[in-house]
Amino acid sequence: MHSVFLHFFVDFLFGFVTLMTSFFAEGDYVIFSAILPLLALSFTVFLTKKLFVTTFKLLLQALPIDDERGIRMVVSEITSLKEVVKISQQHFWGLTTGSLVCNITVCIRKNSDSSAVQT
Repeated sequence: MHSVFLHFFVDFLFGFVTLMTSFFAEGDYVIFSAILPLLALSFTVFLTKKLFVTTFKLLLQALPIDDERGIRMVVSEITSLKEVVKISQQHFWGLTTGSLVCNITVCIRKNSDSSAVQT
């Protein structure tokens, strides 16, 4: 919903800037007609930076910085199990903010119960 609000707000902002630019271009304030769109663009980038960064991280399946400590805790919990020898591969990515998906390859001891590790 936040992105929908930003879309309408930025659309309104650029429509307002277009009207003001044409107003300033007709008068003696030609310098404002050049500066006003740049100010609106800077303000728009400031408002939408967090949304863009989060969206690009999700599209690139990047790890959100906020969850690195939680990932270290999950990995340490898995390696602390007595059946686990090592974790050979691990890949974490974020699908939505606050939700992670992981793919982990775990090597377990011979003659151990794999169902204890899978839970």
